[in-house]
Amino acid sequence: MAIRSNNIESGFTPSLDSWRAHLFDRRRFLLGLAGGSLSLLLPLPAAAADPGLDTAARWRLIEAVQAQLFPSEPKAPGAREINALAYLKWVVSDNDIDPEERAFILRGCDWLEALTRERTGRGFTQLPSAEQDEMLEQIARSEAGENWLSTLLLYI
Repeated sequence: MAIRSNNIESGFTPSLDSWRAHLFDRRRFLLGLAGGSLSLLLPLPAAAADPGLDTAARWRLIEAVQAQLFPSEPKAPGAREINALAYLKWVVSDNDIDPEERAFILRGCDWLEALTRERTGRGFTQLPSAEQDEMLEQIARSEAGENWLSTLLLYI
């Protein structure tokens, strides 16, 4: 509030268009910062020339993450029963989605897989449920990781 009142007192009144442009630039900056922060937290080994997971492997990983975030219960459907993966695939393929959000969703798979392989020597989908939970808890400790998991939950 202090910044706003100082701007008003000095006679500065930003237009709605400049305010929107500022928010868009801020969002782009924060998404980039989130991705950069997570990549620093989860550096890939120097010997890894692998560009990341292929498309099918990313979707298997996302399906496993969705199942951990929104598990099936005896009296309640989980991510699989509500077709959360199919919906997310549709969202990601939509031309109207922010390209940075699409990239953020897909890059998160590579980050999680790299961290999992570094810590366990196995891929995320190869881990038992309890170890998958541990890996998700580790990735959620960073702001970028928490944002990635929140984004996946948003689309469930």
